[in-house]
Amino acid sequence: MTTFVVDTKTHSLITTLPVGIPAAFSGAPQSLTPDGKLVYTINVNGRSVSVIDTKTHSVIATIQFDASTLPQAIDTSPDGKLVYVTTNLGTVPVLDVKTHSIIATVSIGELPLTSVKFTPDGKLAYVLGFRSSEPGTLSVIDTKTHTVVATLILPEDSTLPLFISFTPDGKLAYINAGTTD
Repeated sequence: MTTFVVDTKTHSLITTLPVGIPAAFSGAPQSLTPDGKLVYTINVNGRSVSVIDTKTHSVIATIQFDASTLPQAIDTSPDGKLVYVTTNLGTVPVLDVKTHSIIATVSIGELPLTSVKFTPDGKLAYVLGFRSSEPGTLSVIDTKTHTVVATLILPEDSTLPLFISFTPDGKLAYINAGTTD
């Protein structure tokens, strides 16, 4: 995959950055920090996450996973301190934005995890799991303790949940899901 940097005022291409290939069933292959300084991009084939500096338009760090871990989706916390990455192994590596390193790993148990989204207040992260012929799952992670605090089995016709959105007040989550048929 290539990340293209486009000037939204002139609608012109500034630069291109080859950073890897996203997952086929990925909810979000990249995430911008709230201050706009960094973009985190998943690289499935590279089994890594690239960190792009938005001022210099260059990759400043690469967070490498082991050979069996394929990143699937990514989101940055509203305070800009953490990045959560979903994987094919049913885990969520937690990245520290300052050090660009893995500081924790949350085990969900579903294979693969297709999406992650922080609540507007950043206290929770919602993670969607794909289970092929069975309904998908929603797991809720406490972002202070990096532990799963709730799990919901989605309705029968939702074997492939992909996207999560929250209302601005965080009181409702909207999940888009389909089937693998």
